[in-house]
Amino acid sequence: KEVLSGSDCLERIHKKAIDLRFRSDPLEQDLNFIMNKFKELNLIDDDVIGLLKSDIERVQELHKSRYSSWKAEDIIAWAQKVKVQKEEVNALEALAVLNQAVIITSEFYLSKPQILSCLLMLSSNVKITNKDKGRLIQVSTGEGKSTIVAALAVINCLRGKKIDIMT
Repeated sequence: KEVLSGSDCLERIHKKAIDLRFRSDPLEQDLNFIMNKFKELNLIDDDVIGLLKSDIERVQELHKSRYSSWKAEDIIAWAQKVKVQKEEVNALEALAVLNQAVIITSEFYLSKPQILSCLLMLSSNVKITNKDKGRLIQVSTGEGKSTIVAALAVINCLRGKKIDIMT
């Protein structure tokens, strides 16, 4: 049997609690449920829901196919390259790379609701409804507001925008 120190034991308990709360959440696994709930709460048409769902799937596929093996040095090199380019960083690619950064630093990943929130905020120039005048998102307790804000800050910083975060 393995003998653990008090702090190692607490760390394992914490990781298990987080794992049970976030990684095995059945709502996280079902993108159709998430998108239907989003549509129901926001009265958005099927075309926009389809585009958002497709974008979430694309972020996850990009991460899996291109970035899942990246190390911290790869992410830093990518960010430096993006900052000097004159083109605006692609939001889907940036979210896929940020997903890897989150995995490296925290052993978590960007959840589908977090990706959806980021996509909505990053597409503020795209009208979702006829009355669309901007973006305000509501994120429940425990769904990762800090991670969403950090991801948005990083992407906007890479786009050369000034970032101010108030909590």
